[in-house]
Amino acid sequence: AEILAQAVEQGVVTQEEANTFQLVHDAVEQYRSGHPEVMNSGGSATEREAAILSALVDENIITQIQADAFQDIHDRLGTSGLMP
Repeated sequence: AEILAQAVEQGVVTQEEANTFQLVHDAVEQYRSGHPEVMNSGGSATEREAAILSALVDENIITQIQADAFQDIHDRLGTSGLMP
């Protein structure tokens, strides 16, 4: 939440984008805790995250637009140096 607040303050993302990111991030974390096999499936962290996002879209928990936005916002947060 602190990173997102800083990102909004610095103009890296809009408040709407921060809200979308938080919603998807929470869904990803909940999926991870309920599906530990995903974390042990091998592949890179990026591949595991893509698989989780795809599963969340397939289960109608998030939309494809939200999944795509999450990736874009994640990249911008990393590029800005706000997120390691």
